[in-house]
Amino acid sequence: FLMATFSAAFVMFVLSHIEDYAEKPLQKITGKKIGFARRNVSSCIMLTILTCGIFGIVWLVNICKDLRRLHGDENPVGGEVLLYLFVPFYSVYWGYAKGKQMYEDSKKRGGNITDRKYIYLFMNLIFMQLFTLGFIQTQLNAYQSR
Repeated sequence: FLMATFSAAFVMFVLSHIEDYAEKPLQKITGKKIGFARRNVSSCIMLTILTCGIFGIVWLVNICKDLRRLHGDENPVGGEVLLYLFVPFYSVYWGYAKGKQMYEDSKKRGGNITDRKYIYLFMNLIFMQLFTLGFIQTQLNAYQSR
């Protein structure tokens, strides 16, 4: 009974925070509308820990979609996420490549994303992928609020 109560409370907590991840109004950038959700990084990290990584996968999918939108690409992200999850050390390359891509795309559009590709590379090398996602989300939030 205690476990069922805890599970129901946890589901209510997750459902109450889902509205925080709803997409905000779209921005106009160089004539093309792009937009992505502004997410609370601490909530995402806590939900990832509490769900034993399940929410982290959802968060990764959303970050991949946001990065593709920033790049101007609307293709599905399933293959990229599967590579990240199942290919050893792909996350190291992914962190470096996405950090570089984010900086270059932001620079083209007059954004404020800083170049942190080496930080992402190092953090993924020492198995801190969760914090890499947090830093990338922080950069996307700052870009969205400019």
